Amino acid sequence: MAEYRQGHLAEIQRIDGSPAFDPEVLSGMVTLDKLAAMAGDASDSVRQLVATCLARTGDPQWTDVLIKLVTDKQIEVAREAAVGLGKIANEKAIGPLVDALATPTRTRAGSSSRRCATASGRRGSSSRSGA
Repeated sequence: MAEYRQGHLAEIQRIDGSPAFDPEVLSGMVTLDKLAAMAGDASDSVRQLVATCLARTGDPQWTDVLIKLVTDKQIEVAREAAVGLGKIANEKAIGPLVDALATPTRTRAGSSSRRCATASGRRGSSSRSGA
């Protein structure tokens, strides 16, 4: 994790220029509980890995951690957390997600907000129709 924390692994590329390091491999070496415990890590890379891995599950168990990460100073971390909150789409997750999307500093280049709103809209509409 120390190499990941320093950002060295992200710079390693294959001959064709694609990333040689797959964060999925690293995240598979530790439990999601251990990853969640790293949500406050000083490294932007580690927090982004945590947000990405927890978001992919869509599990409400990680709502509190993703709420913390959706307000992260790094837009990439916040964006990944927002996607997870959109997948969870319960009452506890939606409020902080909407707040994050409404915050002007979270909308750099607009793409993050559109992507997150799309993810939350897709999940939100399907979960509401089932209610």
